[in-house]
Amino acid sequence: MTAILTLTMNPALDVTYELDELSLHQVNKVKNKWEDPGGKGINVSKVLAALDQETLCWTLLGGPVGEQVLNLLRQQPFSVQHVSIAGATRQNIKLKVGKQHIEINEPGPSISSKEITRFEKKFVADLLRAKVLVLSGSLPLGIPVDYYAHLIEKGSRSGLKVILDTSGEPLRQGLAAGPVLVKPNRAELEDLLNIQLAGSAEIVAAARQVVAMGAENVLVSLGSEGAILVNSRGSWESRAPRVNLVSPLGAGDSMVASCAACMAAAEYTDSRMLQIATAAGTAAVEQPGSREPEWKRIEELVAEVVVKEWR
Repeated sequence: MTAILTLTMNPALDVTYELDELSLHQVNKVKNKWEDPGGKGINVSKVLAALDQETLCWTLLGGPVGEQVLNLLRQQPFSVQHVSIAGATRQNIKLKVGKQHIEINEPGPSISSKEITRFEKKFVADLLRAKVLVLSGSLPLGIPVDYYAHLIEKGSRSGLKVILDTSGEPLRQGLAAGPVLVKPNRAELEDLLNIQLAGSAEIVAAARQVVAMGAENVLVSLGSEGAILVNSRGSWESRAPRVNLVSPLGAGDSMVASCAACMAAAEYTDSRMLQIATAAGTAAVEQPGSREPEWKRIEELVAEVVVKEWR
């Protein structure tokens, strides 16, 4: 049985350029370059493998960039399944200029109804072999905004715990299907509820609204500040340890991966899951590009994460 199944419907080739400075209307020289298979679900599988968790990574790939992503994925220490599509997989540019980070993301290909049907026929067969399903990232063009909700319902009927990490209307629609966990950041939570959030108390109150909308657990990532976890049992806030920021890419995906690992093991408390998730996200920002953190480093940081319960 595959413990954790991840799905990336809009993958990418992540190309990261490191520069000392960036000047307009001039030639800028690159100091370092990284190429990684990208997409939130792919990043989750990379972290799960680092955590020594069995994971199957599902995605849709097309064109020369898709072939390049597939070749990079085949070098990873986890299983990969994909369907080929007519459209070209996107390429995302990440710029690291000193301590500044700039992301330039392409929208991705359009998926036809026949491609959706072909994908789902193969994908659903693997649902029966998993404990946890992670649905991560944006939906490509051509995919209905309620498609994640559709997959959550299918996964739940198969007995899976389904984690959803997306934003906008796909998140809103997905909540009604009852995911076991959603992980918005502060901006995504504000967008979902059409409000502005000033502090922890307001974030906790907003997360409770999202629980009422259908999510069993709401994990709000707050960057270097830490995170907040809310469910029907209570509310908890973590403070992240201070580390050297190399790249913020993949921090949220590392948090999702650690939660998926906890849920697959079914041996965790709410505060402990939040503590591990915060440590995983913190360890991720020490890595270049979207590289995954090592479990040894996550373990070191867990002891430095402070968690308090809201009463």
